[in-house]
Amino acid sequence: MASNTANPQFNFDPEIFLSHITHRSGVYQMRNADGKVIYVGKAKDLQKRLASYFRPNLPIKTARLMAAVRDISTTATANEAEALLLENNLIKTHQPKYNILLRDDKSYPYIKFSAHKYPRVQIFRRGGGNISAVSRENLSRNLLETDAQKNVKSANKKDKNAQLFGPYPSVTVAKFALEQLQKIFHLRSCPDSEFANRSRPCLQYQIKRCNAPCLEYISAENYRADLQSAADFLGGENQELLNSLQKKMFDLSEKEQYEEAAEIRDQIRALQKLNNQSRISSNDDELDADYLAVNEQYGEICVQALFFRSGEQVGSENYFPKIPEYDANSEENNREEYLSEILEAFIGQYYFERIPAGQIVAKITDKSKESLEEYLSLKRNKRVKIINKPRAEKKDRLTMAEENAKINLSLQIAAKLSMENRFISLATELKLNSVPTRIECSDISHFQGEYTVASCVVFDQRGAVKRDYRRYKISDITPGDDFAAMRQVIYRRFSRLKKEQATMPDIFFVDGGKGQLKQAIEVFEELNITGVQLIGVAKGEKRKRGLEVFWFPGEEIPRYLAMDSQAMQLIVQIRDEAHRFAITGHRKGRDKKVKRSVLENIEGVGNKRRRVLLNHFGGIKEIYAASVEEIARVEGISAKLAREIYEHLHSN
Repeated sequence: MASNTANPQFNFDPEIFLSHITHRSGVYQMRNADGKVIYVGKAKDLQKRLASYFRPNLPIKTARLMAAVRDISTTATANEAEALLLENNLIKTHQPKYNILLRDDKSYPYIKFSAHKYPRVQIFRRGGGNISAVSRENLSRNLLETDAQKNVKSANKKDKNAQLFGPYPSVTVAKFALEQLQKIFHLRSCPDSEFANRSRPCLQYQIKRCNAPCLEYISAENYRADLQSAADFLGGENQELLNSLQKKMFDLSEKEQYEEAAEIRDQIRALQKLNNQSRISSNDDELDADYLAVNEQYGEICVQALFFRSGEQVGSENYFPKIPEYDANSEENNREEYLSEILEAFIGQYYFERIPAGQIVAKITDKSKESLEEYLSLKRNKRVKIINKPRAEKKDRLTMAEENAKINLSLQIAAKLSMENRFISLATELKLNSVPTRIECSDISHFQGEYTVASCVVFDQRGAVKRDYRRYKISDITPGDDFAAMRQVIYRRFSRLKKEQATMPDIFFVDGGKGQLKQAIEVFEELNITGVQLIGVAKGEKRKRGLEVFWFPGEEIPRYLAMDSQAMQLIVQIRDEAHRFAITGHRKGRDKKVKRSVLENIEGVGNKRRRVLLNHFGGIKEIYAASVEEIARVEGISAKLAREIYEHLHSN
């Protein structure tokens, strides 16, 4: 196993990390410096599988992957089959870079309704480049959608308004479902090219599997009604559709229209058969469920959430909430009641801006169950059931959530201990008078002097203190003047801290050499700030990570640290985080200005229409790619204005 010193890029100590990993089956997610998931893998034994990544002489592809990895998280599962399903869902959610390069990214089949006046129904796979990546935020939101909405997703940009239903456990089941839909609702399955060039009905019309919309034998309105019935059924509103058809059958029977009633009867039987054979989940899992568990160790708390949709695990998240001081050894404190209170408070906050699943499985007290159910039902606009005494499979899944909470909390505590060691190492290696408890770092980001943004990140011995992060828009300086930009951000940051008598850092790292450090020294003298150790972090030879040099006020020769020292790891981690936070803010500001400036000069396109256009297409790039006809379909945009927008965008 490679030691931590051989891998200075990680935000954790590999040996400590591996010592807390379970031997159970499960899934692991690897993240880069930006926190983005770049690889998802499954394992029969998580500890053994992850240990293999830290051995020497890795294959070239794996070595490239590990060079980009900064953090790893795990989710234990009940068995290897569940790990496989969860891995598949996470790959579809995050579209990890290295899974695409290193893995065969096949997927479960879906049924797709195309975006067309008379939509086509067909079998569809999301893998293999058939569908573009959907943003992480949208996919995370889809995890919390319910009923008919949960399986409806946007397809690729060429078919932006298409709908997907599924996934189905096999192509055989999906084909059966498609055949039944054609028999029951008579929806077309032919390609658009064939649809557009027919002069007479095809065989599907003759065998009563299509109503020949190609020749307008059915109106677009009636076809849409049939399509909506099919969508309702696939989306989960089965009983409502069956009840409607039964009522229609009885009405026809009373009117002695027996042939039509018999057709409806056959439809009902086919739908019931389709419902029984195409469900991915068991009857016990017809409703979606969120499983929430809490674990406490040494006064630290972890809340684990496992998400199941259509009986299939689609994701997991863990949280480490701040809690009041608690003495677990006190006889006055009931541990179960205490953990229940934390979970109840968490549920109230967590679902404040989220749509809950139909079922929440969590060990909370009976006295709070009723009020929380009422609150969650209002959020979902439909009844939500809280199960606080689960049985059978639900009990097993909640136990799995509890085990994951325990594992992730152990890793969190180990990481904090590692961070404390790094702070101690920093004081020792740089020969400081005392071990720091709070460190800040600033960085500047711009593009050829434009959209300049500065960041300030904060770390303590527990890790990043993100609530204290700040970004600053830099103005009134010569474009590209990094010295002036650094001076401005330091002045704004520390004049505010001094005015509010807020906590000052023990160390303030300035990203840059002697020039940037000089700006900080002058600002501190102007503000009469003492007791903060200023250190300039300059790029080393060939700007290579781990070869940075450190400038101290009043010293003519820089100080150096060993590339594999814990102190160097800490400084590089903080400096990289400051850089990430600055460049993220810079890109947001730049993109926002580009979006605004491109559209704001078009006569007739005000703030409201700009917002509608961006919301409809998703971004300025998509508007550029749109045709005049596509722009004209946007609400509030006339054909004439669509032409003007198109010509304006393509005139340069």
